Amino acid sequence: MSGPFVRALLYAGVAGATTPLMLLLLERPLTPHAALGATALLLAVGHGVAVGPDPRTAWRALWLGVGLAAIALLSGVLPALPAAAAIVAVVRSHFWRLGAPLRQLAIEIALVIGGVAVARSLGDPSLLGAAIAAWSFFVVQSLAFAGPAARPRDRTASPSPEGTSAGSSRGRRLAGPLDPFEQAREAATAAMGGPTHPDPSGTKPR
Repeated sequence: MSGPFVRALLYAGVAGATTPLMLLLLERPLTPHAALGATALLLAVGHGVAVGPDPRTAWRALWLGVGLAAIALLSGVLPALPAAAAIVAVVRSHFWRLGAPLRQLAIEIALVIGGVAVARSLGDPSLLGAAIAAWSFFVVQSLAFAGPAARPRDRTASPSPEGTSAGSSRGRRLAGPLDPFEQAREAATAAMGGPTHPDPSGTKPR
């Protein structure tokens, strides 16, 4: 099993276990309905951090999720629960490529709608029901990483100091296979005798 899939499953368990506690804590300053919405938004933000492709992306996922949650609350366009489901999909799409754009869009819609449907069918208004609903929703979200299609969008591997093609190839292997357009570009650049990637220092070779 892949790392993100395992992390997503573990997060589903954490979400289910902590949902009753968060509801109890938030119901005191808020109404029960507002507490449920706030809990859903917090769990959605946490999911983006938990399944990030690299530990260095955790802060980016956190701020992206918090920003989207703030926009949802301030704008009032979406209720908190649908907004939380949308945040899960948007943050995941920002960091992970699940296929071609239309395929990714279809996968994200299916995961969100399927997760909400399963959560509603298994959950109920009780604290235990809310825990089961949260757990089941995020279990469905983990299916995004169950197959080999999920690839991180970030190219976290840095080039070698010399800017050599060997270091570039190693970074590419760490980041995942190239798409056909990138393969064609690098093949053409190599045929002309130039470096396959620009020098990060911005200086031209002498």
